[in-house]
Amino acid sequence: MNTARKTSISSTQKGQAAENAALIYLEQQGLRLVERNFSTRLGEIDLIMPLTAGATFDGHLAGWCVYEAGSAHSPTVNAGQALVLYLLPQGAIQFT
Repeated sequence: MNTARKTSISSTQKGQAAENAALIYLEQQGLRLVERNFSTRLGEIDLIMPLTAGATFDGHLAGWCVYEAGSAHSPTVNAGQALVLYLLPQGAIQFT
């Protein structure tokens, strides 16, 4: 009889582990973490302006990106550099 106890890992723990691994990789590539996570109670509208051809913000190319109210994400620029203008209704933002 196998008495070994299975350890259950929550989806939140899996997500945190993946974020940590991604952060280590990105720092090794010379990038710097500005903020880890944030949520926007009233939503946000972002204008993405790549400085490097092909640069993306949260997987979005140049242009507008809209996050709905209550959304949460880790703002990330990949494949180069980009300026991102955040439009936050009433300036509502919460860092988590």
